[in-house]
Amino acid sequence: MPFFLKESKKILDTYGNDIEKYSNELTNHHIYCVKAETEIYGVHGKVLIYYDPWNHVNLCSELSDRINGLETELRELKRYPKSKLSRYTPYFNISKHADDSGFNYEVNTVKIDSLCHGKGYFLLFSTDTESSPSDILYYYRAKDADEKIFAQIKDDMEGSRIRTHNETTTDGKTFVTFIASVIRSYMLNKLAKYLTDNSTSMKKVFSLLSDIMIISGQKGYRFTKALSKKQKQILAAFDSEIDILQNITS
Repeated sequence: MPFFLKESKKILDTYGNDIEKYSNELTNHHIYCVKAETEIYGVHGKVLIYYDPWNHVNLCSELSDRINGLETELRELKRYPKSKLSRYTPYFNISKHADDSGFNYEVNTVKIDSLCHGKGYFLLFSTDTESSPSDILYYYRAKDADEKIFAQIKDDMEGSRIRTHNETTTDGKTFVTFIASVIRSYMLNKLAKYLTDNSTSMKKVFSLLSDIMIISGQKGYRFTKALSKKQKQILAAFDSEIDILQNITS
């Protein structure tokens, strides 16, 4: 739940104070959490208010550094920063001199205290009544990996449309897609160093491998053309280059 929502501010003001207690600490996370039963836009659920004190310290420190940097800029300015007011007004009260182009400024401590108060907090709304706050936090943090897998299925594996007409074929295609995702993840793990060193993608790797062709004849199997240096590097990542070369007669 983003903090610009009125519901977020209301919930944080009501339940976020005095959260840093041992009874609210999540095991192995060093994060504190309290929950509030609520209804948002007609949907009943619970809001989990998480607080990370370490993140709070870091974010407040970053904010202080930014304010100090902006104050240095203001101190060096000779004229009223009319075109850059939005850069300074979140943290300063600025007033222009009536008789010239100069100006006065002061730190808006009320705004800054309000900004600091929300640092380290994050709110999750859930309709899951069974999972614990630790479980929900794990699911939320895992969503990035899940989204990347779905993106791979949709974009890299052309799995954006099921195009089946009954439950049996849908289950079959889903299973095949799942196995393909496992194989792709395995290949991605094996090729991580090669991809980084060569600044390339899995799509280009597959394109290189698709150029390998083997034919059979009276003397056995052979390549239609010799393996390139890059093809050998890719196969070496799977410890398969030697096996292939031993079993194929060039």
